[in-house]
Amino acid sequence: MKDRKIQVSTCVFSIHDDLSEKNPMTYEENLAQTKYYLEKAGRAGSDIMLLPECFNVKGLSQWFRPEGPELVKKELAEKIPGGKTLEVVSKYAKKYSMYIAACLVEKDGGKYYNTIALVDRKGKVAGKYRKTHLPEGEERYFTPGNSLPVFKTDFGTIGFLTCYDLNFPEAAISLSLKGAEMILWPTMWQALLPSSFYYDTYIKATAMMNGVYFVASGYAKPDPDLGVHGRGAIVSPTGMILADTGFIPGFATSEIWLERCDLKKGSCDLATHKHEFKREEIGLQRRPELYKIITDK
Repeated sequence: MKDRKIQVSTCVFSIHDDLSEKNPMTYEENLAQTKYYLEKAGRAGSDIMLLPECFNVKGLSQWFRPEGPELVKKELAEKIPGGKTLEVVSKYAKKYSMYIAACLVEKDGGKYYNTIALVDRKGKVAGKYRKTHLPEGEERYFTPGNSLPVFKTDFGTIGFLTCYDLNFPEAAISLSLKGAEMILWPTMWQALLPSSFYYDTYIKATAMMNGVYFVASGYAKPDPDLGVHGRGAIVSPTGMILADTGFIPGFATSEIWLERCDLKKGSCDLATHKHEFKREEIGLQRRPELYKIITDK
C-alpha cells in the first residue's frame, strides 16, 4: 500500500415531496438512483463509494406503516451474497474496479438484518456488517448484529456503523482501536432543523475523537424548505468537511491522502490544519480501568 491517495465518494438519495401511501417511493426508483450514483462514482475514479441505509427498500413512507415489517421481509429482503440488488451493485464495482458499501435488508434463514455488504473491486462480497444498535420500533424488522468488524482493503482498514449506531460512541471507539482509518455511515436520518446541526456535530466529532475519516450518506427531499434534510459528507480526522452534498440530494467526492493525515501513526499536516499530537500516543495513554462503568451497566 505505497500509494495511499484515494478517491472517496458518497451520495444522498432523493425522496418524494409527498411520501403518502398513494405516492410511495418504488424499488425501481431507488434502483435507478443507485445506478445513477454508482455511474457517477465510477466516472469520478472512486476507490470506494457509499450508498444510503437500506437503499433497496421501496420507500420510506412504507417503512413506518403497520404492515411495513412484513412487506419489507417478504418483498425486499435479500440474501447476501445472492440478491438481485447486490447483483447490480457488483456489476458496477467490477466495471469501475471500486469498492462499494451497500446497505441492504438481508435475510439469513429465518432472521432479518440491516446489513452493509462490502463489495470489492472484482464485484465479490468481501465482508458484511450487521447493524448492532436498533432504535425503538426497528426490532419489528431486524435482529441486531453482535460484532463490530473492521475490513482490510487494498488501500487501508475501514469499519462501518449504521444510522442509530452513531449514538453509541463506544462503537466508533472500538473500530478505531481495531485499526479502522475510515468509518462509513449510511443512514435514514432525516434531520429536521435544528437537528441538522446535531447531525453535523456528530459526524465531525466522531471523526475528530477517533482520528478517522468519516463518510456519511442518506436521503433528503429535493427542496430544503420542505424540512427533510439528509447529508452526504466526507470528513477528515481534523473535522474538516472535505466534500458534501449539502442537506439535499446529490453526489460528493473527495481525494484523500491517508499517509498525509494518519493520526494513529503521526502528526497530521494539512494545508489549513496542523495536529501536533499523535493518535497512537492517545491510544497508549487510555486507562480502561477507569471506564468500566461503560461496560458494566
